[in-house]
Order: sequence, then C-alpha cells, then structure tokens
Amino acid sequence: DYFQFTMVDCPGHASFIKSVIAGASIIDIMILVVDVTKGIQIQTAECLALGEIMKLPIVVALSKMDLLSQEDKENINGQLNKVKKIISNILVKSSYKNKNNFNIIELFPDQYPHELVQSILTLSSEIHRNVVGDKSMIVDHCFNIKGKGTVLTGTIIKGLFNDGDEFELPEYSEKRVVKSIQTFKRKINCAKSGDRIAILTTPLKTDEIDRCLLVKPNSLKRAHSIIVSFKPCNYYKGEVKTGSKFHLTIGHLNVMADVHLFIPVESMIDYSDKELLNDHMYVEKVNKDKIELKTRNITWSELETENKQMYAMLVFQKPCYVLPDAFYIGARFDIQVEQKLCRIAFYGNIVKQISVENSANFNLKLFVDKRKYGKVLKVFDDYTLIVEDLFKKENKISEFRDKKILEELNS
Repeated sequence: DYFQFTMVDCPGHASFIKSVIAGASIIDIMILVVDVTKGIQIQTAECLALGEIMKLPIVVALSKMDLLSQEDKENINGQLNKVKKIISNILVKSSYKNKNNFNIIELFPDQYPHELVQSILTLSSEIHRNVVGDKSMIVDHCFNIKGKGTVLTGTIIKGLFNDGDEFELPEYSEKRVVKSIQTFKRKINCAKSGDRIAILTTPLKTDEIDRCLLVKPNSLKRAHSIIVSFKPCNYYKGEVKTGSKFHLTIGHLNVMADVHLFIPVESMIDYSDKELLNDHMYVEKVNKDKIELKTRNITWSELETENKQMYAMLVFQKPCYVLPDAFYIGARFDIQVEQKLCRIAFYGNIVKQISVENSANFNLKLFVDKRKYGKVLKVFDDYTLIVEDLFKKENKISEFRDKKILEELNS
C-alpha cells in the first residue's frame, strides 16, 4: 500500500509558539520531538498542552541520541531513562487519545526511523475527514506563473474542491474559478478535506495576498464577535477575567479580543437567534480550579453536575473572517519566555458569529447572580414560613418571586 503524509514543521523555540498554534489547525498526528540531552523545556510543555486540548494522537521522538554517553543510555538513572520517565508520567495523566498506548522512539542520524514510520501508519487509522459542508481551505502561499495564472497552495479544512468550482478569498473580496488542481506535482480533478493542494486560477495581485481563507462564494461575513464554548487550559496558572484581552488563534488567524464570560441558565442551548434572548449568568473570572460569580464561587465539576457549560463572547479588536464551528485557542503571548509559564489559557469551538452588520442590534441578556440571607423564625407548613432580615424596606419583593430558597444549617 502507498501512503503519503504532509509534514508540518513547527518552530522549536518557545518564542515561536504563535506559529506552532496556527499550524496545529491542519495537523492530524502530533510527533513531539524532544532533545534527549535537555529534556522537557517550556516549548515542549506548551506543545504537549496544545496536542492534548486538540485531542491529537501523539508519537514522542527523542533526538540527539548520538550525543548521549553509553552510561546515559544504559544506566537506569541515566539521562535517557530520566527523560522517558518524565514524558511517560505527563502523558499517562493527560487526555491524549493514545495515552495508554504511546511510543517513545529513539532517533539516530545514521538509521532509518522504521519504528517512527510504523507508529504514524498505525495512528493514521484514527484520522477522519469532514467532507460534508461548504468547502474551505487555509491558503499559506500564493505566487504567479507567467502565462498561466496564480497558484494558491494550502490545506483543505472541510468539503470537496473540484475543477471548475467557484471560490472566494473573502479577506480580499476576490472571486475566482478553479482552473486545475495539483497535489505533490500530480494533477487531480477532485480534492477533499485534509489534502494538501495547489489551485491554479486567473491572475491575482500576489504581493497583496498573505495567509487567508479560501471558501465557497458568499458563505462568510465579517465577524464583529463570536459566541464560543469555553474550557480552561489545565497548564495555565493565571486567571481569565471578564473584560480582559487575549490573543486568539483561529486557523491561520491571530487576533486580539475582549473576553466576556457567562453561563446559560438553560442546560441545553443551540444559540439560534431565539436562544440569545434567554438569561445568561455573568461570570467575573475563572481559573483552572474554580469559577467566580458575583457573590459565590463554584467548581468546574459542580458546573458539570448541573449539566451546564461555560461560554464566552469574544469581541474582536478588528472585524475578521472566521469559519463556522472552528476550533479556537486563547493565549497570552505577552508573557515572557523567561518566566517559563504556559501561555495557552483557554480553548473551545465557535457556536455563533455576530456579523458587523448585526452587531448594533445584538444584545446578550446577562444577569448577576445575587443572594439574600435571612433567619427563619417560624415554619407553618411545607410552603409557608416567617423570615427576618431577608429584605430591606426599599427592596422590590416581586423581583424575587419564583426564585429558589436554600437552607443552610448552622454547625
């Protein structure tokens, strides 16, 4: 059998984590290359966090094996076993798909990596393509061929591309037709999600075109903001506060956005226009352990027990084009590498886009969680009791009608 894989080479230095996160959107299998002489470094930890939240299968490859002494290779307390033990402990506690069946492979410069190739082939059976829905592709290069036209190269994210299909580059308001398709110098008539392809079309001003989206014509509008599912990164040690700014990575795109956290009152939300009229509980800030409301704190496990989920409204610093249902990552790229902290803060999926045209009419109905405390003086029956110090004279008691009453027992 013949298999062909595209290798996405992500920069190894921690200062290039932004490029690594952007490249992760087109990765199916993660090959984590670790310098065995140095072991786990900040960029290694961040790549492990990235692969885990994207639910990628993983292969670990140890490089620089030829630089280890014989003692470090063979001794039970040597460098090789130390690095393997640290990586194994991290992966076993993670949520990687193959965390109970991962390989740590030793690479030597003068040997063909048979074990690495076999591991990739085995994991490839877990790859599933999304060929349903509107076509979309992330373009990473663009160049002209004299007498033929413009070539756009990239990776298909969703759907199918055929010869003669119309497409649009929404960031540049350009519409074109596919003249021909190639993959690795082979001409093909049709390509599907996951394929690395080159599309030939009529001439474009390539000096003005950077990394961008290529989609079905008129399928995207510029987004003012997005509603997203929200999950904290377990390796991020900071807080995420409502009103704070974070760097967002959505496919090829890096953009700043304001974060507004909330929890829907209803447990099942599909975010049609009608659902946006429902109540949403305002959240002040969160970290990996707890959620802080205005008057109380709850844990993530308590939220899950109530069959509810955290969401956020992310308001872009400038309008941009994003794919529906796209995966996103929020990070703090302003944290200095020297601090040796994970910069990936949260992640999730887009559930609704608010276009620039509709942003003025959009209103997310938020309320602040409030509690009033009083002392029970007398209980008449299952439905009636007398309480003191619960309300003040100026309070509107009607606002609390049909609200939940909780009993706290004194110890």
